[in-house]
Amino acid sequence: LFPCPLCGSDRHREDYDFSDSRTAGAVPGYIVSCRACWLKFKIPARPEIPLAAYYADPAMYRDRDDVSEAEKEFAHILTVAERVAAPGGRLLDIGSGPGHFLAAAMRAGFRATGVEINPELACMAAKSSGAEVVAGDGAALTTVLAGREKSFDVLTLLDVLEHVSDPVALLREASRFLAPGGTLLIYTPNHSGLIARTAALIGRL
Repeated sequence: LFPCPLCGSDRHREDYDFSDSRTAGAVPGYIVSCRACWLKFKIPARPEIPLAAYYADPAMYRDRDDVSEAEKEFAHILTVAERVAAPGGRLLDIGSGPGHFLAAAMRAGFRATGVEINPELACMAAKSSGAEVVAGDGAALTTVLAGREKSFDVLTLLDVLEHVSDPVALLREASRFLAPGGTLLIYTPNHSGLIARTAALIGRL
């Protein structure tokens, strides 16, 4: 059993099943929603394998086929960030992937730093965005970004929380790096929405 890290319930709804992933090197696992508090988190099929192994293939998140929609999402997120941070504010993006959001943040004038668990994607993100990108696990920020606690005005977790087995621990770790009065912005899928439900139906055809 894998109890919810927030409320302890073992009643889950399966949202994604990675067991039949066609991505080379992917490690089986599930993303679930707790039926008691609706926290989303990852249940690994093989708990002994570190999280980094699940995202070791850079092809998983290298490209997006909906670039225009992604840019709209980024613009909205950055509009919110600009309301709470002064021009040139310091932004930390955890789970940066290939750096699309970091590039948008840099264009918007933020002093952006990224953390990405996949070293190849971290290198790609740094080159494409011009931001500093550190390869490492967001759940170990006190090691990855040692000495920079309370340094960032805005911290973003975009489509990240549902990919870790203990989102509560990640949020606790991340909070150490927000400056006093800083803002945490979280973006995560709504699996109860019409788009997600339609996609699930199509996938069964």
